[in-house]
Amino acid sequence: MTQLHPTVQRPAERFVDGVKRTTAAVRGRLRPDGATLLPSVVIIGGQRCGTTSLYSYLSEHPSFRPALVKEVHYFDTHFHHGLDWYLGHFPRASSVPPGVITGEASPYYLLHPAVPARLQAVLPDATLLVLLRDPVERALSHHRHEVAKGHETLSFRDAVAAEDERVQADLARLAVDDGFTSFAAQHYSYVTRGMYAEQLERWEAVVGRDRLKVINADVFFADPDTVYNRVLQEVGLPPHHLSDYVARNTYRRSPMDEDLRSQLAERFAPSNARLGRWMGDEPLGWTEP
Repeated sequence: MTQLHPTVQRPAERFVDGVKRTTAAVRGRLRPDGATLLPSVVIIGGQRCGTTSLYSYLSEHPSFRPALVKEVHYFDTHFHHGLDWYLGHFPRASSVPPGVITGEASPYYLLHPAVPARLQAVLPDATLLVLLRDPVERALSHHRHEVAKGHETLSFRDAVAAEDERVQADLARLAVDDGFTSFAAQHYSYVTRGMYAEQLERWEAVVGRDRLKVINADVFFADPDTVYNRVLQEVGLPPHHLSDYVARNTYRRSPMDEDLRSQLAERFAPSNARLGRWMGDEPLGWTEP
């Protein structure tokens, strides 16, 4: 049996004790009353790595029903609403034919330190999909996204320089305080989210490695039909081929200062190497410093 890491053990126990009867009641695909179809697949990250595209493609499968919104964010920012609120985002079992599944995609789940234990308590059998891309490009795309949303006023260079002061204390508190949410950790974690190996290891300690299905976003966008059908196989759905694999929620690439790019590539290099080992020495194809 996988041993929980000490940093997530206490939040997991509090959560289970807090909703003990409800958690025990949702161990299968349906709630005991048969009313709600539980998520069989959750895209947990990473942000700006193709999660919107993959979820859109899943939603076009005839045996998949999407949640009311793609990013439910129950296990991170809306945990205080309670389990019934979460389950209300998914189809009623009576409204779908046998064999249909549902799921959601909330890319902040991968980073948030309390989410693995929370999700494991409610969805112990769900397949967990993780899309990853070159963390340097991901960080820049993330920054452009936050600027476009009106959340960020700093330049990319200044935001990266300010990140540790903005984010790290909040991430530590998120691991131990169930009632705490952090705007900074969610929106300003440009470099931190790109430390993929550390996040996957934290998830593995709680849910096990077999449930984590990691997808290189570069491979996904180069051959979306093949990757899409591999995902369908993982989640137990029959093959399906779309007429068009249009990329969703994308931004045009813009130049980055080469000195800053080199600094970031060097900063990510140890985590990238660790990720490669975690994935069985699979070549990532990302730029080296």
